[in-house]
Amino acid sequence: MLTQMHLTPEELYFLGKRLSGEYLDYAYLAMMRDIGQKRAMEMDQISAALGEKGYLSETLWGEEEVPEDVRAFLAPVFSSGRQMRIQVIKDNPTPTVQTMWLHLGEAHHVVCIPVENELHLQKITEEELPGVFLAALPEDFLSQTAPEALSGEAFVWDAAMTFSYVQVGVRKDELIYYQRNHGLYEMTEAGVRSVAPWDVWERIQTVLGGEGAGILQTGKEGEEDGLS
Repeated sequence: MLTQMHLTPEELYFLGKRLSGEYLDYAYLAMMRDIGQKRAMEMDQISAALGEKGYLSETLWGEEEVPEDVRAFLAPVFSSGRQMRIQVIKDNPTPTVQTMWLHLGEAHHVVCIPVENELHLQKITEEELPGVFLAALPEDFLSQTAPEALSGEAFVWDAAMTFSYVQVGVRKDELIYYQRNHGLYEMTEAGVRSVAPWDVWERIQTVLGGEGAGILQTGKEGEEDGLS
């Protein structure tokens, strides 16, 4: 049973075309290198690379075919139209950007994490979703202390966290929070406002709908176990 795949953005796009995929996040397309005038040659190289990985096979008639286990694995990516994205930007001590996509399917979900020039995709179950979600956040997220009092000085944050949910053609929601000195904050029309971790969980649950319920419950269980 196929549980994980390592693909370049170009290989993911190639498979999406072969499978007549309905959806593909534009962020993946933006990661692709410019194929330009050598498109035919590039496509042949991508096809050969997928064949070596076992993600593309050939029929008795010499036609390319995507194996059934690959089709099933990638179904949430190309067909469901439902996904979450978690992005954490840290500015201290050095600027870093970490992004994770969660493609939500019926039979299973697929988590995708960019690693250098590759996309690492892993099949997960509904039960594994909360743990994967929490692992994408700063490790001390659930142990935030009382926020500091803010003065009139410019607000400088240690990390910015963006939670987004997209259901293609239906709705798109996004939440943005900032971490500073073990406190959580949000930007409002009135200025910077402190928020408690469980208020954040409540809002995530509202934005994510049914998918957020398990995450919220797992977080509360962690608090009872002394994780906060």
